[in-house]
Amino acid sequence: MKQRTLFRSLNVRLMLVGWALIVLAGCSQSVNIQLAPEVSVFHSSDPKHEIRLAADHPAYQEFNAWLTDNPDGWYGVSGRFQGGVFIQTGVQGIQVLNTEVVLYAKQQGGLSATHVHEIGPGELNNIKQLHRNADNK
Repeated sequence: MKQRTLFRSLNVRLMLVGWALIVLAGCSQSVNIQLAPEVSVFHSSDPKHEIRLAADHPAYQEFNAWLTDNPDGWYGVSGRFQGGVFIQTGVQGIQVLNTEVVLYAKQQGGLSATHVHEIGPGELNNIKQLHRNADNK
């Protein structure tokens, strides 16, 4: 009898956790991001190599247009993500990965991720490819 009650209790808990995850996953937020007139770009494989992008650069314009077109669909996160390209704009940081864009804000002890937005594999290629293009010049 105890085993059956424990099993039912565990099933109820799992079901409640599942519902909570579904509800939380459906709670996207709007985020308004304004790029500074000039931004610094770093690649995770070479964080000491900085590329400065001004507002007239095609990669800057593509990324700025993407940010303007995608204020919705951001999900709250915390921590840090690995890899990709990191863009520093004012006091904010933005990381572009293969399938996500991650926003960072200064918090105690450094930068911490605050929001994430999914992107398609072909989106933002100008930003993703900056360091390869710079190395080939």
